[in-house]
Amino acid sequence: MQRRTLLLLSILGLILVHGLRHHTATTVKEISWYYEQPLIDLHIPDQVTSHTSPLHVQIAGSGVSIVPPTGYEELVAMNGYGDADTTIDVVEYRGRSFDSKRAEIDRYIAYTSHDRGEAEELTYRKDFRFNGYPASVICLSDTTRTHTAIYMIFGDEHFCVAMTGTTHSDSVKGREAIIQTMLTATYRRA
Repeated sequence: MQRRTLLLLSILGLILVHGLRHHTATTVKEISWYYEQPLIDLHIPDQVTSHTSPLHVQIAGSGVSIVPPTGYEELVAMNGYGDADTTIDVVEYRGRSFDSKRAEIDRYIAYTSHDRGEAEELTYRKDFRFNGYPASVICLSDTTRTHTAIYMIFGDEHFCVAMTGTTHSDSVKGREAIIQTMLTATYRRA
C-alpha cells in the first residue's frame, strides 16, 4: 500500500512539475495538445505496477478495477466515469490480442491523417510495461482540435483492455485525471 501510494504521488509530482514547466514556457497561450506544438512527455515510467486498494471500483463486465477521480460519477452506458468535461471509458476485449488492438488504433490514426490530407503526428505516444503486460498510451486531438482523446491499452495475446479518456484540449486538470485514473487500473482474469 505504501509503495503504491509513493508511486502515485511520484507520478502526480512528475505530472505537476511538467505542467508547471510547460505552463511557464507558454506565457500567453493556454496549454493545449494541438499537433502544432511539440510532443508532450507525461513522464510515464518504462514499467508501472498498480495494486488493488479499498478505493478501487470494479468495472462491470470486466476484470478491470480503477480508482475513479474524486467527484466523477459512474457512466453506466460507457462503462466508466466522468464529470461535465471529462470521461473515462474502460472496455475489456476477451479473445482479442493487445497487438491487434494497437494495430487497429494505428490504422485509425493513419486514416484520419490521410482523410485530412495532412501528415499529422501524434501528440504523445509511450510504450511501456503495465502490471507485467505490454502497454501503450496514445494522445490525439480531434479534427476540430477542441478535444483530446487519451487511449491506454494493455494486454497479451489472449485479451486487451482499452481505456479511453476524453477532455477539452486545454484542460490540464482533465488530462491529469485521465492519466492518473488509467495508471491505477488493476486486472484480474475471470
